Amino acid sequence: PLLITGGCNDKELIFELMEKIKLNDLDVRIETEVLSDYELEATIKNSIAVLLPHIDNSCIVSGAAYLAFSLGSLTLVRDDTLLKNLAEPVLTKKLNTKNLNDLYISSATKTLEANVEERKKYAATKYSDSIIYEQFAKKIHSNIG
Repeated sequence: PLLITGGCNDKELIFELMEKIKLNDLDVRIETEVLSDYELEATIKNSIAVLLPHIDNSCIVSGAAYLAFSLGSLTLVRDDTLLKNLAEPVLTKKLNTKNLNDLYISSATKTLEANVEERKKYAATKYSDSIIYEQFAKKIHSNIG
């Protein structure tokens, strides 16, 4: 099932989404409450992928994407500019029918769990607190000396 979550004050948008979900008999849940940091992290960790719905040229970087990366989550992006700027080929893919089908197939064939574990290991080598600290310290020391 698809989970749409996060704070949203646009009641018309929520109503429209709920109507489309009902009309098309989709397996989608909408939760419009603002998530705590802990809830957001748990939600991302328990998901197959994070979808970033930004439209083209509306976003050049995304805190949500980097949070998802740090947790080893696959991030699907529909904005070509954002996809290019994120430049994280292991953890980012284009949001399209092929990549959604690939996720569906991998979940049906049990390869999804292995892919998730591979992404988590990869993320730990690039986005763990200690790695970020080391890279930051190198930058500071190279600019000082």
